[in-house]
Amino acid sequence: MTEEKNHDSIQESDERQTVAENTEFQGDDSTQEANQSSAENGEHEVSEVDELKQEIESLKTDLLRERADFQNYRKHQTQKLIQMASDEAGKMLVSLLPVLDSFDQLLAAGSSEGDLGKFLEGAQLIRRQMFSVFSDKGVEEFDPSGQAFDPGSMEALSVQESDEVTEESVAQVFQKGYKLQGKVVRAARVVVSRPKPSK
Repeated sequence: MTEEKNHDSIQESDERQTVAENTEFQGDDSTQEANQSSAENGEHEVSEVDELKQEIESLKTDLLRERADFQNYRKHQTQKLIQMASDEAGKMLVSLLPVLDSFDQLLAAGSSEGDLGKFLEGAQLIRRQMFSVFSDKGVEEFDPSGQAFDPGSMEALSVQESDEVTEESVAQVFQKGYKLQGKVVRAARVVVSRPKPSK
C-alpha cells in the first residue's frame, strides 16, 4: 500500500508539474503574443509617424513652390505695369510732338515776319491743338467763374466779402481746373466771395 501511495503521489506530482509547465508555456505564448502585438503596434505607430513626416515635407515643398510662384507672378505683374506706363508715356510724347513742331514753326515765322496778330493767332491754334491731344486722353478743362465754391475741385487763394453774393462763390479764376476721366487732377485756383456778415 505504501508503494501505491508513493506511486500515486509521484504520479500526482508529475501531473502537477506537467500542468505547471503547460501553464508556463501558455503564459509564455500570451506574453509572446502581447510582445508581438506591442511590436506590431510600435511598428504601426512608427509607420504613421513616418507617413506624417513625409506629408509634412510634401506640404512644405508645396508651400515653398507656391510662394516662389507668387513672387514670380508679382515680379511679372510689376514689370508689366512698368512697361504699360512706359508705353503710355511714349504714346503721350508722340501725340505732343506735333504741338512742339507747331511752336517751332510759330517762333520761326514770328521772328521773320514780325506781325503780332499772326503770332497770337498761331499761339491760339497751338493751344487748341494741345488741348485736343489732352481731350483725346480724357482730360476736361473746367472754369468755375461765378459758380458756388466747391473745395473738392477748387483751391481758394483768397476770400473777400461782398454785398452782392448770398453764398460763397467764385469771384475770379487764376487758373482753370482739369479733370482726367472725371477725377480732378488739378484744382481750379480761385478768389472766393462770401456774403458780408449781417449787423
